[in-house]
Amino acid sequence: MATTVVSSAYDTSGNGGRKIVRLSNDWLICVVWDSTTPRIRWYKSTDNGATWSQLCSANYTGTNIAMCSNGTIVYTLHTYSGDNALFKFDATTQADVDITHTSRADTGQTSYLSVSFCIDGDGYLHAVWCSKNATYPNSFNIRYSKSTDGGATWAAPTQITTTNTTNINNTKPCIAVKSDNNPVIVWVYAKSSATASYIIKLIKYNGSSWDSAVNVYDSGTYEYNTAPCLAIDSNDCFHVVWESDDSSASTVPNIRYSKSLDGGANWKKADGTAGHDKLTSDTTYNQQWASIVLTSTNNIYIFWNGIDTAVSSTYQNCRKISHDGNSWSSITTITNNTTNHAYRVQALWSKFNMNSNDAVRFIYQDLENSAVQYDSILLGWSHKLMGITPTKIMGVQPSKVMGIS
Repeated sequence: MATTVVSSAYDTSGNGGRKIVRLSNDWLICVVWDSTTPRIRWYKSTDNGATWSQLCSANYTGTNIAMCSNGTIVYTLHTYSGDNALFKFDATTQADVDITHTSRADTGQTSYLSVSFCIDGDGYLHAVWCSKNATYPNSFNIRYSKSTDGGATWAAPTQITTTNTTNINNTKPCIAVKSDNNPVIVWVYAKSSATASYIIKLIKYNGSSWDSAVNVYDSGTYEYNTAPCLAIDSNDCFHVVWESDDSSASTVPNIRYSKSLDGGANWKKADGTAGHDKLTSDTTYNQQWASIVLTSTNNIYIFWNGIDTAVSSTYQNCRKISHDGNSWSSITTITNNTTNHAYRVQALWSKFNMNSNDAVRFIYQDLENSAVQYDSILLGWSHKLMGITPTKIMGVQPSKVMGIS
């Protein structure tokens, strides 16, 4: 059952950058953008999502926000216009006051757009964003940096793409790391011209250099592919979900999925056959803005928002589908708004820091009830063990009790 994070419909958009984390003390933290003030706002729940309160805020402008955590330390990267700012605080000691950034991952850019952010098994931070600069003034490009000291300092950014042609941009990056702590980035190569092309691309770091970029999905001219979201499972299989229109519905985006078992060389459906899964096939109503989660057993959950005519033909609602290793489930609509949208779902997932083994957790923007809402899906029998809530069993995380997750 959904609970209210805050009674204002603050912005939760941007599916390349996660906006909800779970700390080592089981607290939940989410970040949103208040466009009215404008202000970044963080909220906390100390009771597994039952109640929420504001943790702190920052007087900054822009929706491009991504968050990760280590222990009880929360890291948030924000990009807007000429700014690329990192916020860092300990959630257990942070007062509800206005805070400022502690460092910058990048400078000297003329404009910034979307951002993504994650942490690896060593506690190192990995950040990716898109920006324009004086060297490549005509296009947005992908840039990456890493911090090995908790964000105090950052490595000189790597220019991942070097496009410099008007109407061709590299945008909407999403980052995750493999079990060897090396980063993987997906993004959109967008050529908006008379021969428009929108390609989902991927690049990975091999420990000493970046490999050549590969195409996750390239449908050819005129098909619009965008908003990829990446997760990497315990076997280092890459899972990508994105939205795409095609010749069957040239103006209606649908949700697609593909995975790679070989580092991006080949892309397959969830059942292992070549190609990709088209998870929705709507020809009238948009299905868009997908966010992907992997459970501890590598099951897949995908959330997005779209029209379900059984609920409303006018307003979008939050929807989901899952894969249990054998087959896709049916699509479920998990909100029932009829007078305004419930959308921009942000799901909790991290390869290394406090992945939710007992539940799949998410937040969304609820315009009908003027709120940001939190909800979760319990994962089978693991949410109860002799009536004991799995957050802690004798003080031990459930993933460490007899191998239970």
